[in-house]
Amino acid sequence: MDRPRRTKLSTFENLEYLRLQAIIRKVRWRWRLKMLLRGSGLAALAALVTVLAATWGLDAFRYRPLATIVLSVLTYGALLYVAWRFIVRPLARTVSDAEVALFIEEQAPGLQAALLSAVQFGSPSERAELREVSPRLVEKVVEQALSHGKAIQYGAGVDREGMRRVSGLATLAAIAIVATLAINPTFLRQGMP
Repeated sequence: MDRPRRTKLSTFENLEYLRLQAIIRKVRWRWRLKMLLRGSGLAALAALVTVLAATWGLDAFRYRPLATIVLSVLTYGALLYVAWRFIVRPLARTVSDAEVALFIEEQAPGLQAALLSAVQFGSPSERAELREVSPRLVEKVVEQALSHGKAIQYGAGVDREGMRRVSGLATLAAIAIVATLAINPTFLRQGMP
């Protein structure tokens, strides 16, 4: 079985641009992980509050059939909306390399637009279109952006504080759910829709 051959990189600048792309991909992956953690934490907390409210409502309405149906539909509808709003929609959004570079530069202002310039002018397709820009200048811009890559730990150090916050939110949501299940209130046990 023959594997398709990868084309060899013909120039130094393509290799440098691929290194730059690796940093962009790593930051994009961290951003998606952050969105997933944030969405999961918010969805879990919303699920806990919604289920508690629904079970309290069932208890207050003495488990009448109409109340059971209405509260079940509202609970599942709210859970689906929260999952769509905070998990599916943010993760389905396509983020361009330029947007990721701008995000990195917002987190590390010392880059002074070097990364954004490198992403915009360093791609081989852009180079083919911009004949009036010196290839040596583009090469230097990409090299400069890569030298700044160490300052952001090649993507791993970008938005570290934000990752801590959303990790804390997801942990808090998990603890709240476990604590609620451990307490095991009677109305919750009997009233789950």
